[in-house]
Amino acid sequence: PYRASLAHTYLAAGKYQQAKEALDQAIARKRDDPLLYLLRAQAEAALAYMNPETKAEEIGPALRSFDDAAHLDPENSLALIQAASVAFEVGKQEAALAKLEAGLKLPGMSLYRLPIPGDLGANQTQSIRMWQHVQVWQWMELLARSQNVTRMMLRYGKQKEEAGDLEGAEAA
Repeated sequence: PYRASLAHTYLAAGKYQQAKEALDQAIARKRDDPLLYLLRAQAEAALAYMNPETKAEEIGPALRSFDDAAHLDPENSLALIQAASVAFEVGKQEAALAKLEAGLKLPGMSLYRLPIPGDLGANQTQSIRMWQHVQVWQWMELLARSQNVTRMMLRYGKQKEEAGDLEGAEAA
């Protein structure tokens, strides 16, 4: 739990390589936690985005980590929808559509709760409130990325329509 919390703090601070390293260490200790893979995917995506010219080629590890999270939580569409957003952002529309279609077949979306370290400060109640604030920030980021998929699907449909592919536009 401490490595996951450390990684989340690194993510929030924009220290993506350190976040990825902390998550790799956490995953080595607990390979069955989908949240760890989801957070690692976010760090890997951020690292890929740092190189605009090569981000499409460098996004593979992030997409694989999203797939790992989805595999560990097969009832939850969150990881696949996040993967679709990332794939759209780097111009991989076909991969994005495949992830989105797979995600839409699942029963729903659940957000993960980070473990609450109760020893952040002398006042445990204040520590918990502070950590809940951090958790809300993470949820807002995840939901914003999910909303990106809707915008990207609308844009994709418009592109299809402008190209004269009315069936493709309607499908989107």
